[in-house]
Amino acid sequence: MPLPAQYLRPCLRPVPTRLLVINNERRLSENPINYNSLFRNFPSCQRCECNGHADLCDARTGRCLDCRDSTTGEHCDTCLESYYGDPRLGVDIPCRQCPCPGTADSGHSYAPRCSLDRETQDVVCECQEGYAGPRCDVCADNYFGNPDIPGGQCRPCQCSNNIDLSRPGNCDGRTGECLQCLFNTESFSCELCQKGFFGDALSQQCTPCVCNLLGSDSSLEGPSVCNRQSGQCPCLPNVEGLSCDRCAVDHWKIASGEGCEACNCDPVGSLSTQCNEFDGQCECRDGFGGLRCDQCRANYWGNPSDNSCRPCLCDPDGSATQQCHHATGACVCLPGMGGEKCDRCARGYVGAVVPDCQPCGECFDNWDRILQVIDRL
Repeated sequence: MPLPAQYLRPCLRPVPTRLLVINNERRLSENPINYNSLFRNFPSCQRCECNGHADLCDARTGRCLDCRDSTTGEHCDTCLESYYGDPRLGVDIPCRQCPCPGTADSGHSYAPRCSLDRETQDVVCECQEGYAGPRCDVCADNYFGNPDIPGGQCRPCQCSNNIDLSRPGNCDGRTGECLQCLFNTESFSCELCQKGFFGDALSQQCTPCVCNLLGSDSSLEGPSVCNRQSGQCPCLPNVEGLSCDRCAVDHWKIASGEGCEACNCDPVGSLSTQCNEFDGQCECRDGFGGLRCDQCRANYWGNPSDNSCRPCLCDPDGSATQQCHHATGACVCLPGMGGEKCDRCARGYVGAVVPDCQPCGECFDNWDRILQVIDRL
């Protein structure tokens, strides 16, 4: 039987031995009967020390029984878990539910226990993981949320595994916006490659864009900026390729930095619609020339539009040049040479072979002048 609270140590008093009846014979037992376990070391009884929060204590150990007022401990001198205060006599700070930031009964609590700093009298909450502050009303580093309002909570920063968790301040404590993206990533959750990089940000595989400076359009987002997923650079007109490093089919002049120009190879005089990508020269058929193969080639004459380019065939000894007249095919002869191809002596000259042509002399000249006068009459 427990002692009243005014006693701390149990008292025992001597008791008679037990009377037994065995085989109709009355005998005394060797074990005494403990009539009252509340007494020990009679008559040295001591008061229970329960700080006014219990009426009974254990008769043998003095441990207080059935502590009240949210207290616990051998002498009802501490508060229950999730309560704080100092219930000792003389201090008399009652035990109250932990405000972290609300009480456990309110459903707005983020600490399993708290304590009272006996020097400052401040409540110190032992916050759950992810919560911080004296009252667990803010999120810890690398967590975000609104724990200061009922129903709020703190969650880990959602930064696509592109942050260093050992560093503080990886995301905004309220919004969760990531602030220290790694591996060349960016955006709210570090889910995109940075400007100038492309690839799979969620797998930490963002690589630099490779854009040809002559073929890509830097006026849109700056030089060396490509699509963040595919790596496609923004190409100038008629430029193609992932890096914008080549002209489109039937175009040339990427070196201009303004896009590629059409080849415009002549359909009659060209063997192909594709020209040289550096100088724009079309591949001409035999006898045709010019950048677009729309002219007769050197030392040829005729009309290229009707496929009539023919060789001049000017005599190399009698001609001043191998190029004849483009329309008539007439060769330009040296003095004393004549004929359409400059392959014989001109009128007033005589010789066996070109270029051994010599003037006929004064007699021919006089006779020729007379004939010219007659022709004018």
